Amino acid sequence: MGQALMRSIGLDAPTHILVADDSEVSRALLKRLLIRSGYVAREAEDAMAALRAVEDFPPDLLLLDLRLPDMDGSTVLGYLRAKFDPIQLPIIMVSAEWDGEVIAGCLAVGANDYVTKPIHWPTLRARIQTHLGVHVGQALLQSRRPFAPHPRH
Repeated sequence: MGQALMRSIGLDAPTHILVADDSEVSRALLKRLLIRSGYVAREAEDAMAALRAVEDFPPDLLLLDLRLPDMDGSTVLGYLRAKFDPIQLPIIMVSAEWDGEVIAGCLAVGANDYVTKPIHWPTLRARIQTHLGVHVGQALLQSRRPFAPHPRH
C-alpha cells in the first residue's frame, strides 16, 4: 500500500497487524514476514488474547486462525464484527481448512478474505495490501470535507 498516500492524509503511523494463531511456529513465521515487509506485527496465541489485543489497541488488520484452542475463529470473527465493520478492521482468516463450505461460512460471517495454509507469502502480502488499501481509502474519504460546489460567477 502506498506509504505516500498514507502520509498525504496524515496517516504516517506504522501499520499494525495482529496475528492470532495457536501455533507458535506460524505466528513467528508470519510476524517475521510482516516485519520484513515494513509492518508492525503483534501476536495472540488464542482467541481470548486476540480479543483483548483488539480491545486494548485495535490493529489495522487481523490475521485470524480458524482453529484456536479456546474458541473457534469464526466465533471470534462474529464478536469482532459486532464492534467493527469490515473496513474499520479488515480480518483475513488463515487456516489449513480447504473445505469450500467452511470458507464460504467465514466470508458470510464477515471475513474480508480467507487464505489457506501453507501460506504462500506473495499471495497473502497482496491480499493484505488490498484490504489495507480499502482501509486507507476509507480514511481518506472521511478526512475530506463535504463537497461544496463553487458558486457560479
